[in-house]
Amino acid sequence: MITLSFLPLHQAATMKFSKSSFDCLVEKYNLSTKATSSLKDFKAQLTYLGSDVLNEEAFNVLLNNIGYERSREGLFESLLKEIAPAEADRLERFITVDDIAKLYGSDSYHLLDNGKDSGDSLMDHVDKIFHEHDHNGDALLTKEEFHDFFLDVMGPGSTVDEADEAFHFLDRDKSGEIDLDEFKTGILRYIKNQSSELPRSFNYTLVSPTLTTSNEFVSALEHFTKNHQAVDHHLLENIACASFGNKNTADILLFFLSAYAKFNSGFVGSVEKLIDILENPNERDVLHENLMEEMGSYEEETLIELEDMGIPRQSIQNISHHQLFLDLVNTIERKLKCSYFDFISDDLMAEMVTVQTELALKGKTGLLALLYFGSELIVPRIYSSLLGGLRLCLNLTPEESRFLILHISMDCDHADNIRSIIVNHCKTTEDRIELVKFTETVLNARVAFYEKLVGMNNTKTLVKTSKLYDKQATRWCREKPLILSDFTGRPVVYDLISEHIRGASVLDVGCGEGFVTRKMTEMGAVKVVGIDISPGMIDCAKSHHNKSSNEFFLVGDASALKQNLLDHMNKTFENVYSLLKPGGHFVFSVPHPFMAFHNTSTFGFHSDSDSAKYFALRDKCLEGHIGTIGGDKLNVRMHFKTIEDYLNAVTLNGFEVISFTEARVRAEDMANNSPFFSDVNGYPLHIVMKVRKPTSTSKSVALGAMNTLDILPKKLNWPRTVPNNVENSLVMQLTSAANNELTDAALQVYDKGISVDDLDIGSFFVGKEFSATKTFASSVRNRLLHETGAVIIKGLDMSVLGGADQLDKMTACSKIAYLLICEHIGSVDATSRGKLFDVKSANIDAMSKTADNVLFSVSDTEAGWHTDGASKDRVYDVVALLCITPAAEGGKFRISNACDVYDELSRSLPKFLMYELIRAIPRDVLEAGDGKGTVGAATALSRSAALLAMRIKYNSYPIYAVEGDRMRFRYMRHWIETGHEKAFWKIPTLLRIAMDILDDHLNKACCFHQALERGDMVFANNAMLAHARDGFKNDPDAPPRHKVRAWIQVQKADIARNEA
Repeated sequence: MITLSFLPLHQAATMKFSKSSFDCLVEKYNLSTKATSSLKDFKAQLTYLGSDVLNEEAFNVLLNNIGYERSREGLFESLLKEIAPAEADRLERFITVDDIAKLYGSDSYHLLDNGKDSGDSLMDHVDKIFHEHDHNGDALLTKEEFHDFFLDVMGPGSTVDEADEAFHFLDRDKSGEIDLDEFKTGILRYIKNQSSELPRSFNYTLVSPTLTTSNEFVSALEHFTKNHQAVDHHLLENIACASFGNKNTADILLFFLSAYAKFNSGFVGSVEKLIDILENPNERDVLHENLMEEMGSYEEETLIELEDMGIPRQSIQNISHHQLFLDLVNTIERKLKCSYFDFISDDLMAEMVTVQTELALKGKTGLLALLYFGSELIVPRIYSSLLGGLRLCLNLTPEESRFLILHISMDCDHADNIRSIIVNHCKTTEDRIELVKFTETVLNARVAFYEKLVGMNNTKTLVKTSKLYDKQATRWCREKPLILSDFTGRPVVYDLISEHIRGASVLDVGCGEGFVTRKMTEMGAVKVVGIDISPGMIDCAKSHHNKSSNEFFLVGDASALKQNLLDHMNKTFENVYSLLKPGGHFVFSVPHPFMAFHNTSTFGFHSDSDSAKYFALRDKCLEGHIGTIGGDKLNVRMHFKTIEDYLNAVTLNGFEVISFTEARVRAEDMANNSPFFSDVNGYPLHIVMKVRKPTSTSKSVALGAMNTLDILPKKLNWPRTVPNNVENSLVMQLTSAANNELTDAALQVYDKGISVDDLDIGSFFVGKEFSATKTFASSVRNRLLHETGAVIIKGLDMSVLGGADQLDKMTACSKIAYLLICEHIGSVDATSRGKLFDVKSANIDAMSKTADNVLFSVSDTEAGWHTDGASKDRVYDVVALLCITPAAEGGKFRISNACDVYDELSRSLPKFLMYELIRAIPRDVLEAGDGKGTVGAATALSRSAALLAMRIKYNSYPIYAVEGDRMRFRYMRHWIETGHEKAFWKIPTLLRIAMDILDDHLNKACCFHQALERGDMVFANNAMLAHARDGFKNDPDAPPRHKVRAWIQVQKADIARNEA
C-alpha cells in the first residue's frame, strides 16, 4: 500500500480536555489540527478571563489586553452574526466554545483549512464544464462546441467575435480544436514555472550566464551526468562483478554489445555533422584529429603506450573503431559459441537510435550533448564495467579487449577536446537550457536500454496483474484483519499516518477492495481516493456496506504506479515530491527484500536459485503468496529492490526520512495465534517508510528545477542597530568600478539599438567579465538573504546615461543597467509580467469597487503593507525597484520587518487570533499582463463569477508560513478583502482584528519612509519584509512618476554557491 497525504504536519497544543466536552466538538465539525489547537486556546482564554463564555464585556477586555487601538463599533455584533447567521435577533449575547467550533466548521474556515474545496473542486468544475460541452464525446471542443460554452458562461451580452477571440487564445497548437489540457491552461491562466523542464537535480540558476561562468556551468552538467543512472546503473555494477554468475554475465555482455552495435555505428557520422556546423577552424581541426583516431590513425606515443599494455600496434593501426568493436563481439561469440546479432530487435535500442537521430537534427547543441555528455565523458566508466565483467567471465587478453582499453585510456583526451568547444558555445541561457535537456534525453535513453536488458533477464511469463487480482477479489474482502500484512505491515502504516490523517486528503494507491481506505476514513481523513488496476477489487470497494461518501474508488493502473515506484523510483519520487505540499508526507509499504530468500508457507516469494543473489535480483518480478488466518493463500508479486535503492530514491529527490521500519510479527500476534505466525516470526516482512517533503531546504540536492515556493527561508530578525541606523544598515553606495561597468555596458547596448526587452546578456557580452559588478552584487545578495533583507543602492550615474535632458535615452539606458545588476544578484523572473515592469500611473483607482485585476503599480493610490505576488503557486525571493523619475508629491517608500512583527505578535496575541495569520485564507486572482483591468474575451471568461470564485478558493495560503527558524510572509490586505468578496464570503471578524493588529505593528516597526531619488534602486527580501508606498501626485507640466520593478529569484543560487 502506498499512502500519499497532502497536508503538512501541525503542532498540537498540550492542553487536554475530556472527550465529552471538547473532542466531540472536534469530531462533529471535523476540525484540522491547527483549528483544534486554536479552539483549545479559545477555551483557555475564557478560563483566563474567568468565564465560560465570551460576552461583549469580556471581548473588550480581550481587545484591551492585546492593545487593539482601532474602532470597535460593531465588531462584537459582527462576530455574533457569523456565529449564528440565520438568527437575526439572537437572544444570547455571548459566544461559546461550541460557537467557535461551529465557526471553524463553516465554509470560509473549514474548506480552506482542510484543502477540501480548493484544487479538487476547481479541477472537477473545469472538467465538468468541458465534458458538458463536448457533445461529440471525443475529448475535444470544436469551435462550435466552444461557442456554445462561451455564450452559456458569459451570458446574452457576449458575441460570436468574442467567442472566436477566446477560442484562438485557448487553441495553443492551432489544431482547430481545444483539448482538455489547453482548456484548463487557458481558463485557469496557468503560468508554467520557468525551470520546470529541467531535471530537479540540476539547479536552474546555473543556466544564467550572469551568475555562473561557462566553465562552472559545464562542470555542473558534468557532475549531473556522472551521477546519472546511465553511468551508475546497477546492471553495469552487476556486470563488472559478474554477479549473475560467469555464464549468465558473459551471455548478458554479448547481448549488450551485439545490441550496442546499432548505436555505435552512428558516432562517426555525428562527429562529421558537427564539423560541418562549426565555424571556428580551430574547433574543426580538433574534431578532425578525433575523427582520425576513430579511423585508426594514432600518434607514435599512443602506439607505444598501448604496446606496453600488451596491445600490438598492427592490431589497431588503420583499423576503424567500429571494426574493432565488431572484432570484440566476434571474439566473445567464438568463446561462447553463439551469436545474438540476428535476434536483436529494433525495439531494444529504439530510444538510443531515435535520440541519436533527433539530436543530430537539433544542430550544434544537440550534437555536443550527444557526443560529449552522452558519450565521450561517460564511455570510460561504462566500458570499464564491461571490461571488468569480460575479464572475470572470459579471461580476455588485452589484445582481445583492445577496443575497450583504447576507449578507456584515450577518450579522456577526446572528451577534453570536445569540452573546450562546449565552453565556447554555452554563453546564453537558451543554449544552456538546451544542453541540459538534450543531455538528460540521451542519458535517459541509455537507461531505457539497460532496463530492457534487465527485463530480458526476467523473461518468465506473468499473468496480467489485473486478472491475477480479479480472480481473487472476493477472497481479499474483509471486515477485520485477516491477511498477514494486516497484522504486521499495516499497523505500522496506521501509526505513521495517525498524526496527519485528521482533516487530510489522501491518495491510496493499490487500494484493493478498500480495507485500508475505510480505515483511513475512520481515522479522520476528509477525502480518500483509492485506485487499483483490478475492476473486481474496485467493485468490491464500491459495494462495501461501510463505504463512506468521502471515499472515491477508480479503476486505474495502480500496478503501473507501483511498478514505476519500484522500477523507476527516481522519476516516481520526483513526481510525488512535486505533488506534495511543503511539509506533506508520503508513506509507503513494500515487501522486505529479505523475503526473496525465505519462502515460508505463510509468506514468501519464488526466485531462481541460479541467480538468487541479492544484487543480481534487482528489478526482477518475483511471484509469491501471502497467507490468511483462515488458512487461505493469496497470490502476490514483488518487484525486487535493495534497501539501498529505496533510501537513495528518497534522499536524492530531497525527501526527509521521518521513519524507516522493518515490520515484523509482534508479541501480541504470537500470543493470539502462534501457529499462524510462527514460521515468519523473527523475519523482516515489510519495509514501511514515512518521508516528508521539507517545508524548506538548504541543500542543493533537492533544488533542481523546483519552484522557489518550496524553499522556506531563514528568518531575518533585526537588532536595534538596524532600524536605528538606516543610512548605514540599509543604504549601499554603488562602487565607482561597478558604476562604470554598468553605464558603459548600457550605452553600448543602447548604441546598437537594442532594447532591454530584446537584450540577451550572455550572447551580447561575450567575454565581458563584469568583475566589479559581480563583487558588488554578491555583497547585495548576502545582505538580502543573511543580514538586513533590504538594500537601497545609490550612485548609479544617470547623467552619463543621458540625464533628464535626454529622458528617453536615460530611461532606456538606466533600465539596461538595472537589468544587469538584477541578473548578477539573482535570476530575473520574467514569467508573469516580463523582465521589467514599468510602474507608472494609468490614472486608475485600484481601490475602486469597480476595479478588477488592477494593480497598485498602475495606480497613484496608496499601496498598504504588502509583499509582491498574489499567486498561491508562485513566489518571488526579492522585489526590486528603480527610480527613473520621482513623483512631484508623495510616493514615499516604506519598509518594515515582518519577522520582528511575527515574534512580537506570537508573544502578545492569543493563539486563536494568531491562527488567523497562519491559516489558509483566499486572495484575489490577478492575471498576467499590464495590470490595468480585464482585457480580452479570454480573460473575461477566466474571470466569470462562478469560475473566479473557485479560482480564488484555490488561491488560498497563510499570511505567515512558519516552521522553527524559517518563515515566509505573504500579505496584501486588499487582495484578501476582494478575494473574500469575489468568493461570496464575508471577511471573518477575527481575521479583520488580526489584520488590524498586524498593520498597526508593521506601522510601528517601519524604519524607512523616504522617497526614492532618480537612479536609486531598492531591493527587498520578499519573504521577510513588508513594504508599502504612499499615494502620490504627478505634476501635469513635468514627466510623470516612473519606477521600474523586477522580481528576482535568488535563494537557489545562494544555496548552490554556499555548498560549492
